[in-house]
Amino acid sequence: MYLNRWLPNHASFRPDHTAIICADTDKRLTYAELYRETLAACQALKSHGVGRGDRVAIFAQNDVRFFPLFFAAARLGAITVPLNWRLSAPELEGILADCDPKVMYVDGRFPEEAVPRHSNTVHLDSLL
Repeated sequence: MYLNRWLPNHASFRPDHTAIICADTDKRLTYAELYRETLAACQALKSHGVGRGDRVAIFAQNDVRFFPLFFAAARLGAITVPLNWRLSAPELEGILADCDPKVMYVDGRFPEEAVPRHSNTVHLDSLL
């Protein structure tokens, strides 16, 4: 089964079952909630010009907000590039230069000086 079909199937057959639990916050998403957030993330990615083959960088701590972006990128044929928030600035800059993401989503909990520079940066808080 293709990744972009897996979530809609589970949302259809098991909508109220838990899909994701964040161990740090105990936040939970059901398959139906995850699918709804994924569709919203799809629209947001499209509004930033993301399409098949584009890269979507995500600079965030472990968080349930990662998964709607991950599934949305897969749905559009884009590639998710998770960025480890523990990397140094030069390491992050090297990864960004190498993958050349169309857009970079950033966790709003980071101070501005900790966020790698990218021309198309969007805060996760504005998305989900």
